[in-house]
Amino acid sequence: MPKDLRTEKYISQYQITLKRMELANKGTMLNPCPPFFRNEEVSSDAISSNYFVGYGFKKNLLYVQQAIILYCLGIKL
Repeated sequence: MPKDLRTEKYISQYQITLKRMELANKGTMLNPCPPFFRNEEVSSDAISSNYFVGYGFKKNLLYVQQAIILYCLGIKL
């Protein structure tokens, strides 16, 4: 997050919190795109909640991104 947006006003308006997650549809998962920072983009209570998919969920993200790039370039393996 750019330094000029790291203000209490901005964070209070846009931060994903547990309270906001509780307003979401049933079965909603919190899967923030890295890098994200605790208590900036996502609150600690949201990360500690059952909504958060966990860090292990991201382990294959690099492979997915590489597959998308290969597909876009027309490269078939």
